[in-house]
Amino acid sequence: GDWISNAELRRYYSSAAIVLNDHWQDMRDEGFFSNRLYDALASGAFVVSDHVPGIEEEFDNGLVTYRRKDELIAVLDRYLADPEARRDVARRGRAAVLSRHTFGHRAETILDAAKALLAEQATAVSVGPTPARLD
Repeated sequence: GDWISNAELRRYYSSAAIVLNDHWQDMRDEGFFSNRLYDALASGAFVVSDHVPGIEEEFDNGLVTYRRKDELIAVLDRYLADPEARRDVARRGRAAVLSRHTFGHRAETILDAAKALLAEQATAVSVGPTPARLD
């Protein structure tokens, strides 16, 4: 498909019956969650993703995962036939992202880490004797 600008992305995600997500193998191996999950869920989309350990907990069971092709087909069939179930799951996912995973939350985490590093540096610097003046 064509590229979609970030300004329009929310509209595409929120109007889809199901947003599919998958991860590169190295992302799965290292436990990284795709950015698409956060963007789609924040827009209120119903998301089906390949399984990554911890993904259900990260999003309060606000998405559905699969591990094999037959599971994916069953999940798609089930939820395409049940719009209310899709809405319920999507609401949980959106609430999880908005309560813990916005850019504001990330900025706060970065600032907290920076403050901790600065505090460590401040205590690591020792004050020695005052140097003698050279007149």
